[in-house]
Amino acid sequence: MLKTKKHFTIIELLVVIAIISILAALILGGISSARESARQTQAKTDIQMLAGAIEAYQSTYKSFPFPTGTTVDETTEYKTDGTGTNKLIMEGLQGDNVRKQIFHKSSKAEIKDPWGNYYKIYFDANYDNNIADLGDGDSNSASESTSGKVFIWTKAKDNEYIRSWTTDVD
Repeated sequence: MLKTKKHFTIIELLVVIAIISILAALILGGISSARESARQTQAKTDIQMLAGAIEAYQSTYKSFPFPTGTTVDETTEYKTDGTGTNKLIMEGLQGDNVRKQIFHKSSKAEIKDPWGNYYKIYFDANYDNNIADLGDGDSNSASESTSGKVFIWTKAKDNEYIRSWTTDVD
């Protein structure tokens, strides 16, 4: 009697490879969304900690940590675009101030969001507890008028705004 060997056919192998590929895509998609969710959570935490540090600095020195040499028009708000001004603000919060107090400890000289962008930091420079426009010029931006002293925000990868303040829309 002859022994017959049972082998997988090409079609069976292709079906198995297709099923494995579909399962891998589902798993990787879940990992990607979990990673993005973690980035958003990290950004929210960074923003709250930075806002608290700036408010503590303002409470201690009765002034915001404006970069050295900055002249602020008392009738307007002070807004950073990130870049170098963000670094100078961080230096003031990390001990480069009159009393050498540390308001925010970070190993980085500049603080960026998890997507690599600078946080937008706005101060109420005229101390009227109001900032008129929190937008970035984009029609879908965080433009609005709100009250408070310090406002920090960034835009997540999915264009969702992560902010240090709440709105009626939130």
